[in-house]
Amino acid sequence: MLLAVFERAALMLMTLFFLTRVWSFQHLFQKQRHSPTELALVSVLFCLFAVFSTYTGVPVEGALINVRIIAVICGGILFGPWVGIPAGVISGLHRYLI
Repeated sequence: MLLAVFERAALMLMTLFFLTRVWSFQHLFQKQRHSPTELALVSVLFCLFAVFSTYTGVPVEGALINVRIIAVICGGILFGPWVGIPAGVISGLHRYLI
């Protein structure tokens, strides 16, 4: 069980690592100011990561253990609250509705 959770976390972190190697994403890292369109697209990207990690959760005694918070925290740390808060709210709402 614990190994399965670590496997999901490693998959998420590897995906984020490979995403940082894409030129257009590196360009976003180097900018000091981001346009609202860029922030919206990055927010959607991290929301998709969070929703994906919800679906890859490990069921344990009726509960779902997942690594959704990794995507939300990474979005918030890398791009600030304008990405982290929408990613957290949307992924939390998604988890509540399923």
